[in-house]
Amino acid sequence: MEQSPQIIYQESKGDILFRNRHASTISFAVGILLFLLPFAEVKCGSITLVGNTGIGLVMGSPWKTALGQGNEEYIDKLKNPTEKSTKKMLSGGPDVFAILALVFGVAGLAVCMSTHRTRSMVGMSTGILAALMLIALMIQYKVAMSSALSNSKDVKDIDLGMVLKLKFTTWYFISLASFAAAAFFSYMYSRIELEEALERGVDFEFQQEKI
Repeated sequence: MEQSPQIIYQESKGDILFRNRHASTISFAVGILLFLLPFAEVKCGSITLVGNTGIGLVMGSPWKTALGQGNEEYIDKLKNPTEKSTKKMLSGGPDVFAILALVFGVAGLAVCMSTHRTRSMVGMSTGILAALMLIALMIQYKVAMSSALSNSKDVKDIDLGMVLKLKFTTWYFISLASFAAAAFFSYMYSRIELEEALERGVDFEFQQEKI
């Protein structure tokens, strides 16, 4: 009886990272842990007036003053805003987009740590959704701050819209990139799994024809 040849699957060096199922898990973990660090700050030039962490936005913690004394008028304007959108934004209260970003991130981490056969597709979906929620968070705050400063009264004849700027920190952008990377790693892992399954199916049919 003719012996069927042994099939050997070779990995290319470029696929080693994508074949590692822990790449997406680590990316999700990094994105989640960065919520503990500052995500957004209101700056006057290079000086930070108030700021908040990612977890602070999720829990609705009030924005914390980053200065001591000497800028009371600016700080009072931020801590006690008259414009409704700014008051809601800076005075506390959980932010929906921040909550959803964290929820999707935790869900993606949990799924990627499991052995469920759909973990790659679910990981890709949750990574994309977490990244989109962070982008929506930034747009929401930028629009609210721009609207508030354009309608606010000046302090000492200084245009607040020209002086105060809402900046998102490097930690925010790294968290955003981590969720996007987790989605990409999950997609590549799922693609490699699918290609290998198709190759096995073709090879099996080829061997059946030879018998």
